[in-house]
Amino acid sequence: MPDGSPLRPARSLSLVVLALILAVPGWAQASDSSDHQQQARELAALIEAAEYREAEDRLRRILVNHPEHPLYLSLLGYHHLKVARLPESEMALRQALETRPREPGWLKLLSSALLGQGRRREGLEVLDRAIAITPLASFRVDKAISLRETGELADAERELRAALAREPDHAEAHRVLGELLAERGDHGRAFDHLTRSVELDPTDVEARFRLASSLLALDRDDEAMTTFWSVLRRAPGHAATLQQLGRQLLKSGQAEQGRQMLQAFRELTDLGDRIGNLERVVRDRPRNVGRRLELADLLMEARRPADAVRHYEIARASEPENPSLEAALRQARELATAATQVEAP
Repeated sequence: MPDGSPLRPARSLSLVVLALILAVPGWAQASDSSDHQQQARELAALIEAAEYREAEDRLRRILVNHPEHPLYLSLLGYHHLKVARLPESEMALRQALETRPREPGWLKLLSSALLGQGRRREGLEVLDRAIAITPLASFRVDKAISLRETGELADAERELRAALAREPDHAEAHRVLGELLAERGDHGRAFDHLTRSVELDPTDVEARFRLASSLLALDRDDEAMTTFWSVLRRAPGHAATLQQLGRQLLKSGQAEQGRQMLQAFRELTDLGDRIGNLERVVRDRPRNVGRRLELADLLMEARRPADAVRHYEIARASEPENPSLEAALRQARELATAATQVEAP
């Protein structure tokens, strides 16, 4: 059942991993390291600003003169990961790691590229190498998410607790551990972790939804309803919240509003099926701009502008002069920004 939560293909790469990519001692000779470092930072800024076409063009020109330079190869791999060109990302990152095999940020990127291609065993082996070098909380959270997806819950919990031992205020670690505990029926401890996650990151609607669900399981219905409504204000297309609100409204005798909520849930569920089908298409054929734009438009229809932004940005790399695409991207960004500014109750 769709819950309105975003996909996580390269989740949380931007800050920690990008810092690791650029903080590589000794990667260039002293005579030119300053120039290379400045160029690398400019390229990283372009990638982070979703100026994918310009970033790739500049990287390609630089690599003509420095074809084996590991920093530029790692940035090319990062670029390809951001635009969902996973086999190309893997190739560039493996080339970078041939020169510097112990760079944790590059290993993390390669792990994401492998996991995104469904090569779970290889991806986790590479991620373990990164953790052995630099056991960052974000690396352990990524590993825990992958373990949880295959039912290895005890191992996932162990990774999450290790992440929190290193970084007690890691919002995502608290959220994922809360989800895991809730799935096991331990809603009391889940509530503690989910509450902390929301405190640390009030914009995380999935943490709010999970917190509301645990409140409901603890028979704290009024607090649960308040929290469900706060999710809906931030993410009007969060289908699972519509379903829970509809059920609770019917249960409390508010039949008309409950039926409206459940009807909206059914419509979004149908839309979610169409979105899921298109997500599979663009995952298999990442250069198909038409289908990617269709997916972005459906995400907007489902009131998921933050997810739509990513696909519009990737499409823009192929069609930088498309005015209608620019207008759609601008609207999606505005709506996504507005959603993050909704105040909590």
